[in-house]
Amino acid sequence: MPKKNPPPPWHEQARRLTPDAFYNQIRTWTDTNLDAASEDAHHLPQEHREYLQAEHAHRHRNDHRDPWATVTTLYSPQAWTTHLKTWTLTRLQQGQAHLDRLPAEYARALKTQYQYRQDHPWIKDPT
Repeated sequence: MPKKNPPPPWHEQARRLTPDAFYNQIRTWTDTNLDAASEDAHHLPQEHREYLQAEHAHRHRNDHRDPWATVTTLYSPQAWTTHLKTWTLTRLQQGQAHLDRLPAEYARALKTQYQYRQDHPWIKDPT
């Protein structure tokens, strides 16, 4: 039985695309695929590399920001409590890991809303 040839590397296929088609393709990639492709970017034509670098920079433009640090500037304590009611149970659970990064009143509201949702399992997540 003849052996199948391995598929060509991703960058060989990418070289055949126009720069615009390549850009449209990379916009559908996961962050993991995009990060892996960035390591092999030297195989691509210049314009393709620029698109790849621009997409990578666009996706990671807010990495330096701490969303938990902006809570007090975005929400009053009452508005924060109301906002938490729109969160899914999973998101409330994930938020428990960040309680120490919130002021006491805001952390207390997050804990209270999470406990309320655990105590009332029949409440469905907002869609």
